[in-house]
Amino acid sequence: LVDSAEAMKDKLGSAVESKKEQLESKKDELVDSAEATKDKLGSAVESKKEQLESKKDELVDSAESTKDKLCSAAESKREQLESKKDELTKNGRWIRLKRRKTN
Repeated sequence: LVDSAEAMKDKLGSAVESKKEQLESKKDELVDSAEATKDKLGSAVESKKEQLESKKDELVDSAESTKDKLCSAAESKREQLESKKDELTKNGRWIRLKRRKTN
């Protein structure tokens, strides 16, 4: 009976030790997998950051270009209107048009 109990104890000890090793191995696998996922996510975040920074730069450049075009067009239009005003003033029409608007 004692021998049987000893054998059972040894079997249980071996089973517990085997289960411990399995759990330790599984833990190591999970840790490795988590670290790999973390690295992938870190790389993906960094890549996305670079894409967004590039897109932001493109949008800023586009906005500056549009602003320059609009300023240039406004300046050109102002010059045209100034020229037209000068032309009308020379012809005396400016004063007459102004009088009509006030009446």
